[in-house]
Amino acid sequence: MRLSDDQYCFVCGDLNPRGLHLQFNPTETGGKVESTVRFGPEFQGWKGIVHGGLVATVLDEIMVKCAEFSGQPCVTAEIRVHYKKPVRVLNEYRLTARITGGRQKIITAESEMFDSEGRPVARAEGKLFVVRKQEKE
Repeated sequence: MRLSDDQYCFVCGDLNPRGLHLQFNPTETGGKVESTVRFGPEFQGWKGIVHGGLVATVLDEIMVKCAEFSGQPCVTAEIRVHYKKPVRVLNEYRLTARITGGRQKIITAESEMFDSEGRPVARAEGKLFVVRKQEKE
């Protein structure tokens, strides 16, 4: 399997008009990736609360980006999400991810989401399949 990026990823694609348009940045100390997210009301489940599937989506994406920044393009094999507090629409949240281990074809990673006061609201662990990236078409 080879990966190809056409910039339509729901989370980070610049060309997706309905996407979240997140930007991911490696930390200065290395080994981690960070981002921020703010969900609009169109992403809620219950009134004022972001749908849990979207929280899982951004936690997943930042783990995959962390692996990509480390030179190992991946797709998700497994993800486990732990919700600690409701994520509120219109509030800004900080995301972080890091690689925790791996072998030749599987990488393990974890990600977290923090509120504006630095309190964790959700976290995830994932197993990622390493794949080759296809050149842009």
